[in-house]
Order: sequence, then C-alpha cells, then structure tokens
Amino acid sequence: MADGSLALSKVDSPAGVSIWTLPADIRSRVESLSTIAPAILAADPDGAARQLGAELRTSLPQEWAGIFDLIASANATPINLFKGVPIDPELPPTPVDGINDPAQIPNAVKSMLAVAGAMGLRIMAYETMTNTAFIRNISPTLEHAEKMGSYGSKVKLPMHTEISQGKLPGGEPGVTVSPSPDFLVLYCCRNDEGAPTTFCLLDTILAGMPNWAVDALKEPKFVVSGGDSFTTVNVLDKVALLRPDPVTGWLQLRYNGTNITTDDATCAEAFRILEERLDDPEVVQRVKLEPGDLLVLENRRTTHGREPFVARHDGTDRWLLRLYTVRESTFEERVCTDEAKPNSWYV
Repeated sequence: MADGSLALSKVDSPAGVSIWTLPADIRSRVESLSTIAPAILAADPDGAARQLGAELRTSLPQEWAGIFDLIASANATPINLFKGVPIDPELPPTPVDGINDPAQIPNAVKSMLAVAGAMGLRIMAYETMTNTAFIRNISPTLEHAEKMGSYGSKVKLPMHTEISQGKLPGGEPGVTVSPSPDFLVLYCCRNDEGAPTTFCLLDTILAGMPNWAVDALKEPKFVVSGGDSFTTVNVLDKVALLRPDPVTGWLQLRYNGTNITTDDATCAEAFRILEERLDDPEVVQRVKLEPGDLLVLENRRTTHGREPFVARHDGTDRWLLRLYTVRESTFEERVCTDEAKPNSWYV
C-alpha cells in the first residue's frame, strides 16, 4: 500500500520505504482529538499516546487502522514516512537545548503521540541518559556545532542504531540491561536548511557482504559501550552485532561506529566490511524531512544519521522531535523501573 507515486522529498521512494500521505479527513480527526494538558504530555507521554491513539482508532477507516497495525507488525517495511501530519500554525523559535516543552507546540506533540499510540507503540526513555526527557528536541546548538551528535551541525552524524549498548529483544543470553528501542520516531517541525536524514536498510547492507562476514557478526565476540549521552557508561562484553529476533524473525543489528571493538581477527575484518557498506554511496539513502513529516524507523533493521549543515543559531534552524518506542512485548522486557517514572528504563 506504499504510495510509490509520491516523491520522497524530491527523490524517488527507495525500496524499503513506504510513504503515507494523510488525507484531509484523517488530519481533521487528529486535530479534533482531546486536548491534554502540556504537563501530562511531558510527564506521561506513554499514557497520553495510548489515550490519543485509542481515541483516534475509534474513528479511523478500516484501511488506515490496517496501515497502523501493519507498521508495528513483523511484516512492514522498516521505514515509514507519514506526510501531512498536523502541525502548529505558528512555531516558536527552534530551541537551543534538548528539553521539549509541549506547551510551545501542542498540536505537533499531540499529533506525534496520537499516531504512535494508534500503532500500539509504547513510549519510553532511559534513566541514565544525560537528558531523560521522553520527548526530545533534535536541534543544533552553538556549543555542539563541531561535535558528532544530535545537537551538532557542522560535523556529519554517522550511521548508527539507537542505544547499541542495550539488549537485543527476545532474551539475549547474558545481557541484563533493558532492550534498545524497537522504533525511532522523528517528527519534523522545521528544516529550512534541507539537511538530509540519512539511512541504510539492513537487508541492503548485508546483501553486499560475503556470507562468512555476516556469520562473523553473529558471533558473541564484540565489546560494545555507550557514548557520552549517558551519565554511566554501560559496556556489553562478548555480544554479537547481528542476531535474529525470535519474535519477528528479522535479523537485528546493533552498531554505533565509535565504541565497538573485538579481539578476534575474523570478526574485526567482518566489522571493517560492515563499516565500508555503511559508507557506500550505493547503500546510503537520504530524505529531506519537511514540516509535518513523521518518520518511523525500525531501529535494528536500519541505521540512520545526518549530513552536515550550516546552522544559523537564530531560532530558524532544523528542529525535529524524537521518541523512543517499543512494541508491547519488548516493553515487558525492561529490567528496572522507577516508581516516579514508570516508563523509564535502566541500561
């Protein structure tokens, strides 16, 4: 049901990407959903998403309910782009920190949570991240302009999966931390620079690798640690980078590009080949998100990054909202919760 006739931000829709343009009646349904206090949107976005998603589904045509069900299943394309998701008629200046204030953009936040909730996704965060906000701003700051991260601009954000030092869901042996997100949800508020979001599809990556290298990545011979986004460095020793998901059947990848090592020569060569593939122009694809675009990436079946761009730091820079979400089955695998933040996970 992918709309192959649409342009993916001025380029042809690549394989593995489905584009869904919300028609006027669906946009109207989203806009008319119940108003939820900004304080609740910030403190309990998971509860708000479930409420808004359930309300939206009661009025959805069967076709659209089926689309939402498909995306969260094991059979969907790993990247789905929704266009025309309601956004606030007037946007405040692009924020200069990662903390989102739903009171500033209530329509955007409500729309994003409603779509995620309608897909049955659970919203979560990590207690040990330097910014534990459930809804996080992705916008450039002057302090981080030349750093490699979500607040950067001048430096390319290389390919990665989110929370590579988390567990791969489905009972990964010997790993006692909470799983990484199943889905990354990005909502575009502003992108005047046209800075492309880059991505690779895991199937395409692996298709160009020799079988022995793919098999080596499945060996539990790698050491993976988190970056400076966490207050406590979590290290996974003797884990695989590739592992089949026992629930969905798809291979899952963990990768961060900067904090993975191995002492095994064969695994090291396989890792080198993997990194070559992740930098191959024939493998890397790009999308220039526009305001009202909602991008849903299956985290471990894709990698993603960002091209460098020139930020102005004048309140008009690129501005995305980010959610970490999981299927219900993965949500139940969380290791530890804090009563004050019932949807926060520890890694």
